[in-house]
Amino acid sequence: ARVSEICEFAKEKKIHLIWIGLPTMKQTRVHRGATVQNPIFRDNMKKYGFDFVSTEALIGRLDQAYVRTVTDAEGKKINLRADDGIHFSPQGLQRIATAVLKTIDPSSNT
Repeated sequence: ARVSEICEFAKEKKIHLIWIGLPTMKQTRVHRGATVQNPIFRDNMKKYGFDFVSTEALIGRLDQAYVRTVTDAEGKKINLRADDGIHFSPQGLQRIATAVLKTIDPSSNT
């Protein structure tokens, strides 16, 4: 209901939302919450004509185990998450920012 309320308010004020989804989480309780919340976020953004940016492909899928680092194409480890297992490292935030910018401007090469 709260997400719908936010969407209604944004629509009324002619504000376009870009909602950023949740990736896999380290703590089981928080992970379960993300699993329940992401479909609610995604469905409401679609219903109201807003954008939903999934972080699962960028940071970690909810159907896979939590990982803090990934290996890039050159074999270098990249830390995507903060120590708390919830928040993001600067590199993780950069991945999300790039996806958001592509949502705003699909021709963007960032």
